[in-house]
Amino acid sequence: MSRTRMHRAARAFGLVGLIVGVVTAGLATQASAITTPNPHVVGGFGQSVNPNKSISVAVNEDIGFHHTLVVSVATGTFAGEVRCTDDDHNHYDVVADRNTGNGRLFVCVGRADDPMDSGTHVTATYPGFSGVSAISVVEFDIPLEADLDDASTGFGSNPPVNSGPLCLFGQYLLFGVAANTNVSTFVADTPPWLDLLPTQSGGGGASKRTLTPEWQDFQPGGCSNKALTGHLTGSGFWQAAIVALHFEA
Repeated sequence: MSRTRMHRAARAFGLVGLIVGVVTAGLATQASAITTPNPHVVGGFGQSVNPNKSISVAVNEDIGFHHTLVVSVATGTFAGEVRCTDDDHNHYDVVADRNTGNGRLFVCVGRADDPMDSGTHVTATYPGFSGVSAISVVEFDIPLEADLDDASTGFGSNPPVNSGPLCLFGQYLLFGVAANTNVSTFVADTPPWLDLLPTQSGGGGASKRTLTPEWQDFQPGGCSNKALTGHLTGSGFWQAAIVALHFEA
């Protein structure tokens, strides 16, 4: 609220009215942020190549100013650095990374410092191998932030899937993603997870890798078993991650 408006409000309603107005406006802004994240997949791709050391996808729509991009990548098992970039040189943090003998899943979170045009490429890089990788890019229409302390990962095989729990405080959305091999698909427990985001696969048969992103709406702070849980429709190895996306202070 500008100084001029504050003075006008004070003259019109008095100091108590001004305070109530400021608080109400703040709550309205918070409610708007909570109810309008609009998560949706803006890009996905799968490949089986040799050598395989990066995967890139063009976003299929314009990305708004300060909108959040969450990039999930299923890839090979070699140890080493992973990272995400885009053509506009926005910064991405690797907020989850689970490497097992049967696959690697990592998640990056970035923000569009300026609006991004449709067709801009988002790229993930990783240690080179021969085989299948997949990438999925989800846009949230609000600014969010996360780091390694806001994530949990798990891995295993066959139907039960569980990312492991998070203990969180403050206001946040939850993003979850499962990566699995074979022709099985991942089905999240609903509620609380909302199956609204398309999957992305690469390869076929036993070597197929599939990414299934999920999300939960606004959550109250507190410590409880907040995890991505569900099952595979058949056999397969899996990695799972859950990330808390916090509203900007």
